[in-house]
Amino acid sequence: MDRVQIDKVVYPGHGVDVWRASGQLHRLSETSLGFRRAIRASLDRTWGWSDDDPDCAQAPVATVKEYRARVAFVENLGMFSGGPGDAPEKCARGGAWQFFVKRNGHWIFPYRLGGQDVPGCRMLRHSRIPRMNGATECVNGKGEIVPYRP
Repeated sequence: MDRVQIDKVVYPGHGVDVWRASGQLHRLSETSLGFRRAIRASLDRTWGWSDDDPDCAQAPVATVKEYRARVAFVENLGMFSGGPGDAPEKCARGGAWQFFVKRNGHWIFPYRLGGQDVPGCRMLRHSRIPRMNGATECVNGKGEIVPYRP
């Protein structure tokens, strides 16, 4: 059973980095097991950007900024050189923000809930994202950046 230990966690600073193949999922111990599994799955999927190059196994990283019982904000999800496994520069692919949402009891990370630009207000509201880290401002239908109001 997926038991949430804490309903809301806001990590200080830029958030908590979790590198793939590092054993660092314990850094998210205040979150649910299902969320930690979703983070692991996203890191594995991100590793695929390198055609699963063994040299790049450590390059995927997720920087978790805020977790709630049904939605979480990952400030950066991508592939970078360095990290605990000292991934080489050839592995760097960059990253983007990503919202993870819990739907029908499972954590998912929909493509439309991630990107590098300011998110759209309509998309945030449609996905029932509360005002939180990553959802403080948005782009309205006129292309203007405005405060986000769920």
